[in-house]
Amino acid sequence: MLRLDDSRIEAARTELSWLMSVALRLFRADAASVAISEGFNKHVRLGIVGHPGDRLEFISIDGTSTYCDEVITQDKIVNVSAASLPNSGIGDSFMRASGLKTYLGAPMADPSGLVLGAFAVMTCEERIWSRAEVSDLSSCARFGAHAIVGHARPDTPSLARAIAGV
Repeated sequence: MLRLDDSRIEAARTELSWLMSVALRLFRADAASVAISEGFNKHVRLGIVGHPGDRLEFISIDGTSTYCDEVITQDKIVNVSAASLPNSGIGDSFMRASGLKTYLGAPMADPSGLVLGAFAVMTCEERIWSRAEVSDLSSCARFGAHAIVGHARPDTPSLARAIAGV
C-alpha cells in the first residue's frame, strides 16, 4: 500500500480545500470531507469543512466502522440516508450527533486503481442523490486523488461541468 507522507498531504491541502469548497456549492451540501488512508491499521486522516473557504485541517482517527472506511475498504460509492441508519457504528453516531441526514462518499483512487481515501458530501436534510451527482462526486474524488499523488488534473466532462456550475 502507498504510504502517504505529511509533505505530500500538505502539498495537496490547497487543492483539496478548493475542491471541497466546489463540492459544498455543487452539491448544496452542509459538509464535505476527505479521509486519507494511513495504511492497514484502519486509521485515516480526516478533514471536514462546513463552509466554502474553510481551512482544511486533518486529524488522525480510527476509521473502523465509519462510512469512509466502507468506501475505502470496499472501493465503492456509499450512499447513506438517516432513515436507513441501523444505529450501530461510529458513522451512524456521528451523523446523528451532527444532525446530518445523508452521506454520499466515493473512493479516491490513484491511476493504478489503489484506493487512497474517500471524498464525501453530507447534508442536514433528507436527500436522494441523482445519478449525475453520483458521477460528479466520483469525478471530484478522482481529482482529489490526483492532487494527493501529484499527477496532472484529470480532464473529465463531469469535473468540467462541476466547476462551470459553481
